[in-house]
Amino acid sequence: DWVIYNMDRPNIVEMFKQGGSIASAYIHPLISGRGPTVCRLVAFVSYLLSAWCFFGVLEELNIDRYSRLFAAIFFSLFPVNTARMAIITILASIYYAMFFCGFWLTLIYLRKRIFWYRVGALILFFVSFQINSLLVFYLVIILCIMYRERPVPMNTVGWLRLLPRYSDYVLLPVIFWSI
Repeated sequence: DWVIYNMDRPNIVEMFKQGGSIASAYIHPLISGRGPTVCRLVAFVSYLLSAWCFFGVLEELNIDRYSRLFAAIFFSLFPVNTARMAIITILASIYYAMFFCGFWLTLIYLRKRIFWYRVGALILFFVSFQINSLLVFYLVIILCIMYRERPVPMNTVGWLRLLPRYSDYVLLPVIFWSI
């Protein structure tokens, strides 16, 4: 926090751009300029939204309600990020929430087949890739799609026929890295 505390907006934007995080260059000054209380509130709401979306993901995967509740509580309270209230973690909490919202929307799309859920999920994933480590977990999304859309002949040809239908999901990380 001390690096960007009381720094003017153009310098913050330039610092994030040089770090390769263009979306963060504009989101961070917008929120952090409102003061530490707003920053902490945004972080809290983002983590709360993440837990709610994780609960929704487990519901879409037909996990029983007690296990879902236990997993969601454990997910929200597990101390992975102990600096959740630092101002600099606002962006990470927002992108984290976007990733899990995208995951939930993907599973809803696979059940309902409403096009806008798919578009929304892809946009959320794309923006959430600002946290590069989420790209690794994106493989879980691809595996979930493969599990839900199991081809009838479960062989290589069946899986390859599934690929064009979800090429947007497969190519999304490549598109992110090419931009």
